Amino acid sequence: AILLFLLLGWSSNYLASGAQAAGGGSGPRFRGMRGRLVETALYCGAGIYEELLFRGILLGSLILFFSKVLSLKKPAAAIWGTLVASLLFSLFHYIGPGSDSFAIGSFVQRFLAGIYFSGLFVWRSFGVAAAAHSLYDILVGLLHR
Repeated sequence: AILLFLLLGWSSNYLASGAQAAGGGSGPRFRGMRGRLVETALYCGAGIYEELLFRGILLGSLILFFSKVLSLKKPAAAIWGTLVASLLFSLFHYIGPGSDSFAIGSFVQRFLAGIYFSGLFVWRSFGVAAAAHSLYDILVGLLHR
């Protein structure tokens, strides 16, 4: 997760086109130590929720669909499922109040993160993917201000 933070944090600085400056995606900021604990809990919960939705439910269903309905072999089903789930994962971040304004750089960064988390899910487990995603969200949220 730390390596991912460094790589994706660096790329978001150079690729994203100022979504926070435009008023999107920054979310609420709390003050003091208690506020940091609240933010940490929110970031952790967001990582777990997104992994449950996009990897646990969506990617798992897509792999089943591609392998059972379309009769693809498991590796091909996992690749196609990963690409579709990662695309939807990236698009999800531009929907709703407080979301980022669309920028190709942040879209690509999130798409690549989706591929990374999908790889963790497929080759390791849901827990590893959720822990890495949560740690990444915490690092970005608390250290990347």
